[in-house]
Parts: sequence; structure tokens; C-alpha cells
Amino acid sequence: MSNSILLVNPPAEVPRECYDTPDYPAIGIASVAGYLLKNGIECSVIDGKLSRLSVDDTIRQIIGRQPRILGLTAMTHMIVTAHKIAAAVKDQCPETIVVLGGFHGSFLPERTLREFPSFDYIVVGEGEIAFHKFVRAIFDGGDPSAIQGVASRQGQTIRINGRGEIADNLDELGMPAWELFPP
Repeated sequence: MSNSILLVNPPAEVPRECYDTPDYPAIGIASVAGYLLKNGIECSVIDGKLSRLSVDDTIRQIIGRQPRILGLTAMTHMIVTAHKIAAAVKDQCPETIVVLGGFHGSFLPERTLREFPSFDYIVVGEGEIAFHKFVRAIFDGGDPSAIQGVASRQGQTIRINGRGEIADNLDELGMPAWELFPP
């Protein structure tokens, strides 16, 4: 297994509105990717909505890349689809660490970890700094469960460490990694 990081905006299983097939990239994963790149950590993205991928195509692409860390984002209306993707990836790539970010997990971290077993961790709140620290901990062989903004499951125990840090100056985060997305 490589040290690859893949950030994914899942597609809608059945597109119902214009926001399910936007003509712009997902800013959340673009911002997290930009912060990782700024700090010397390579990553890639799949924006299933922007690329008009099916859920099955998204799963195939993720499995084909066999990431060490898979970051998924989900608002509440996408949480079941995100978990479907996570479960399929875990089935084929059980060593992949699956991290959920986005609004649903941020507002319901304990419930989300209990309800959806294929998510290993949740980044709660702002994700740039917390996810960067998470990745560094994994790459260094450490335990990311104590990082501010990371929720984790250890057996039946759920550990929530507050919300992710917010930079004092948002310019410190750098630019979103728009270059990782298709034109």
C-alpha cells in the first residue's frame, strides 16, 4: 500500500437537482488538497459530481488507485452514498483508512461513527489543519485519535476531540488546489 491520499466528492446516485451535477469543483476537497500540497504532501482528487461519474465508476476509480488514506466529503443528503462507497472500498482495500469530512459528520460525529462502520475517522469542522495533522500522524506511524478535530472509534467507544483548528489568518491555508480537477 502506498502513501497515497485521495480526496473524493461522491456523485449523487440519482441526480435530482443542479447541485448534483455542478459545473464547478468541490471547494472543500480543493481547500484540503491545497493545504496538503502547500505542506509538501501529495494528493489527488476525484470529484464524482463534476466528472459526472456514477457511484460504481467512482468506486472502481478509488479501488484502482488503492489509496492509503481516502477522504470522503458528505452533506446529510449524501451520507448514505458516501458510506456505500466507503464500504465497497473497504471490502476490496481493507487497509485503506477512510476519513469522512463535511457537514454531516461535523454535526453528528458520534452518531455517524456508530451508524456507518466503514468510516474509520471523521474530521469535525474545518478540515485543512486537522486532516494535515491526521495524515502526518499516519505517515509517521502515530495515533491520530488525539488530534483536535478528529473523531474516532475504538471498539464501542467514540472519541471526539472538538472541532478542527481554524487558522488565525486564512491566507495561511493557501489556495485551493484547482489544478487537480478536470477543466
